[in-house]
Amino acid sequence: MTSLRPIAIIALAGTLAASSALIGCSATAANQGSDAGTLVDKVEGDRLLAEARVLFEMGDFEGTERTLRLAIDANPFDGRAHYNLGVLGLRDGRLSTAAKRFERAAELMPRDARPQLGIASILLQTGQYASAANAFERVLELDPRNHTATESLILAIDLQQQESNHHTNH
Repeated sequence: MTSLRPIAIIALAGTLAASSALIGCSATAANQGSDAGTLVDKVEGDRLLAEARVLFEMGDFEGTERTLRLAIDANPFDGRAHYNLGVLGLRDGRLSTAAKRFERAAELMPRDARPQLGIASILLQTGQYASAANAFERVLELDPRNHTATESLILAIDLQQQESNHHTNH
């Protein structure tokens, strides 16, 4: 019997990458106070986020990444820039980098389901099905109507069961 696992995961990754538009300056960010010695320029950070969005829409992903890094330099407490770098990392298959950025974004934007969805996707892609299922459940707590999370949760549970059955049979 042929497993559809790689096809399903690749399809999910494509869906997430395609549906993950960059968060621009119109989104609400949970900016926290600055650490001692860290200068925060929220206006410059917002300007750079808007510029990064334009570059992304033009298909200039290297320019987008450079601009997002500048946005983080301007305001390291803006989860949107971290999330957006996570989107680029996921898009390019740099899962470790994407995971770190999504985790930081989730810390800075705890009520936003998008960073958690990125984390869950990476867990699924790396075969951590139980953790992925838990992460997709967290997405659904934050956004109960998220169809991608619902479908992905079902996939994660199915893959976890397939893996368990495979180990039982061998």
